[in-house]
Amino acid sequence: MNLGTRFLFLPIARAASTSVSQGLGLNPKINTHKQVSCIEPRLYNGYYTSSFVRNPWDRLLSSYIWLRQIRYKDCELPNSFEEFIKKLDSERVDLFPSLECKIDANPMMQILHLRPMSFYLDKPIDFTGKYEKLNKDFFILCDKIGIARAIPNKLRVTEHKDYKSYYNKKTEDIVSRLYKVDIEKFNYSFKE
Repeated sequence: MNLGTRFLFLPIARAASTSVSQGLGLNPKINTHKQVSCIEPRLYNGYYTSSFVRNPWDRLLSSYIWLRQIRYKDCELPNSFEEFIKKLDSERVDLFPSLECKIDANPMMQILHLRPMSFYLDKPIDFTGKYEKLNKDFFILCDKIGIARAIPNKLRVTEHKDYKSYYNKKTEDIVSRLYKVDIEKFNYSFKE
């Protein structure tokens, strides 16, 4: 949040939120991941709201690699990405029972990196940029909120090959089903 220029940046894990926060002059440690519906109405209505989203298949791979790198302790992560996706699918109750301030009983879905982006963006916002067009969309955002353009450095990047090479038809379909709302709402496809 920036009081001077009256904008709110709503970060989503593994969608360049640290990079964008820093590029906007915000402290990423203070700028926490929360749902739009949990923001005070006076801020939501009085500030320019923005966020960035990412292809769900790419985001899930990045989340898995990141969680393995930091050795996430709150749930047991399988050693293979394929087993991780199957576990995510088998342990869930329902990803979208309702988009309130709670997701479901699956311990894995309580991890903010794995929650659907639509969980956070549960109300309309003014601008949604895409990770895949980070620099272009970041410049558009800077212009809209009236701050100097500065190319954000990509921070906390996970190293991996093209995300499509990590999926087979079954795991691709599982992600399609689990993140169906994100795929439709933000206009993504596996091949994108």
